Amino acid sequence: MTEMTNLNLRKKGTSVSRQAVRWDASSYLDMSRPSVLFRLVAMACVLTWIVITGWLVATTTIVGSPDEAANRLFITHLAETGRYRIDTGVSADALTFLHPRSIAVQGSYLASGSFLGLVQAGALVYQLFGAGAERMLTPLLSLVGLVAMYFVFRRFWSRWWSLLGVVLMAFHPAFFEFATLPYLHNGAVVAGLMVAGWALLRLLERPTMWAAVLSGSTLGLALYFRPVEALWVVPAVTIVLVARKLWVVLLIVGTMTIVMQLPWLLANQSVYGSFLSSGYTPSGVFVDGEGAAAIAQPAKILFTPPGGAWTWHWLSSVWWYFVLFLPSWSFMGAIALARYFKRKYVTWSKALKLSTLFLIGLFPLVYYGTWNLYPTTPASVNGALASYVRYWVPLYLMMVPGVIIVLRLLSRRWLVMMGVVVMLGTQALTIWTHPVAGLAARRAANTKYQVIRDRIVSMTETNAVIFAGAADKYIQGDRLAAFRLPSTDDEWVTVQRLMQQRPVYFYAPHAAYDMDVVTQQATEHAVRLVQRGAIGRDTLYLFQPL
Repeated sequence: MTEMTNLNLRKKGTSVSRQAVRWDASSYLDMSRPSVLFRLVAMACVLTWIVITGWLVATTTIVGSPDEAANRLFITHLAETGRYRIDTGVSADALTFLHPRSIAVQGSYLASGSFLGLVQAGALVYQLFGAGAERMLTPLLSLVGLVAMYFVFRRFWSRWWSLLGVVLMAFHPAFFEFATLPYLHNGAVVAGLMVAGWALLRLLERPTMWAAVLSGSTLGLALYFRPVEALWVVPAVTIVLVARKLWVVLLIVGTMTIVMQLPWLLANQSVYGSFLSSGYTPSGVFVDGEGAAAIAQPAKILFTPPGGAWTWHWLSSVWWYFVLFLPSWSFMGAIALARYFKRKYVTWSKALKLSTLFLIGLFPLVYYGTWNLYPTTPASVNGALASYVRYWVPLYLMMVPGVIIVLRLLSRRWLVMMGVVVMLGTQALTIWTHPVAGLAARRAANTKYQVIRDRIVSMTETNAVIFAGAADKYIQGDRLAAFRLPSTDDEWVTVQRLMQQRPVYFYAPHAAYDMDVVTQQATEHAVRLVQRGAIGRDTLYLFQPL
């Protein structure tokens, strides 16, 4: 289009200087067929994503967190047995402290300690395509989300700028990390929100019934994986539609969003005793939760931030997670917001609408800001891939337009190229070298803990119970693992009774426990620790009665 404009001007005899038309002035309205070069580059980007994420997911056999381990356990169990709960055969009083983390206890049964949407979706993929196929669910959903973001950007920018924004987002350290963790909800919900954003934009352009059904379905799918995001997503979407006075559309979108939640709502009723219960809520711990109280309590907790109360320290968390982790993205996003609001705050009605949306946008900052496990550790030590960064991924996604806007402000192509190279280079460096969550560290940890897991399994009986500490996430599913050792007299009495029914082991990583104290406590309760074998510098003990 730019070339045609220049040609027309020359035909009219108009002199056009080289500065008259910016090098990036191609229009987003250009609907002509993309060039062969663009198609080749776009295809290469898609194949690169599939190859890298597919290789990483297929070759990673060890999970990195208790949440992942629990989701994998219940996905496999649901796919193979059709049941949501696992019968351990252990008494209820013993299981209260013998279970792994991220798992709810219901009498002698174990249930998921998380949302059931990912468990259901993973089990379905497992049944349709076989064991291991569920690993690819999150990476493929993320790819679909990236494609949807491209079409969103095309409403505002040219093909190349839109593709650049997608590539920068795809290899954003936090996005890439959680798009390649198949057993966490966060990558799936972010991908779903990306698709829902595209569907909502289409709905606003042409508010038809089918567009409303598509928008509600995609929004419902995103919330299906992590329903708690409804606390800020639903109000924002509602205000946008109400501001357009699309009342019927709002009804259709709301209905479809709720319909998409029916699978996990019905499962929650069966597993936890009420529709709004989950493994996160107290009522989800008991089988007999019924009636209004069982529904009201989890609903109340759903709107309560982590820790049970609003706290002032979320400001420091916002500063760490939102600003210090990726300062270039935060800086560009702030500049873009300032330019946007400077142009939009022109009438009282617009100011009211934008202020309301802005306040809703603050909710994730406040809510996720309370997820702070590192109140005394500098953000530079945690790095961009610290565990709880996963709750901030939707906010990082919102920064992408700001990044594109700031890059477009650069008048020289070489400045843009240098900025992009620096951003991609530093992001790739972080993805590879982060000491905990980087690819190199993940590969090394996978090799190390696979050996530990295999050794523990080979040295213990099938019905064994293992006090494994933080290693519970590696062996649950193969053995009944407990996170903590018994600490009270009653718990030691329970262990003594359990030892009469099945073998009980204790896995002690090197220097992780004060073994003199552990041995003394066991001896005081008529239990001795017999060394069963060494696993590198770690030791596996068998509990035996004195």
